[in-house]
Amino acid sequence: MSLSARWRRLDAARWMYRLLVLQVVLLVLVAAATAIAGLVAGSPLMWVVPAALAAVSGWIAAAWHDERRWSWWVVTVLAVLSAGSGLLRLASGVTWWRPAWLAFDVVLVALLAHPGSTARLDPPRPPGRSPRWVVETPPRG
Repeated sequence: MSLSARWRRLDAARWMYRLLVLQVVLLVLVAAATAIAGLVAGSPLMWVVPAALAAVSGWIAAAWHDERRWSWWVVTVLAVLSAGSGLLRLASGVTWWRPAWLAFDVVLVALLAHPGSTARLDPPRPPGRSPRWVVETPPRG
């Protein structure tokens, strides 16, 4: 099986959802670690920003799962901005997480470019309606 055939058979939308859920889980763990560190340091509200990021990320993941059209645009813009800033962060020095986060963003952008992910941008067809090229006769009354 060729690489292009494997690429076409890939269920990109499902893998996108899995990666978005993984991102939510990681952000929740960061929020929990920040909350613990904040309690130890005497700043109990330090967890608010990481928790808000986790909540927004979860909302976007849920919108992706529900196949909302706008979710593709939001995830694309955020992934491209994150990948661009990841490249800039690599220039300032390499740690273990910077290449990993950049690779995550590159995989997100690649999956977003897959036809299975871009299919959600097609206008939705109302249920039970025939295609436009079929002429419907009005009911006689």
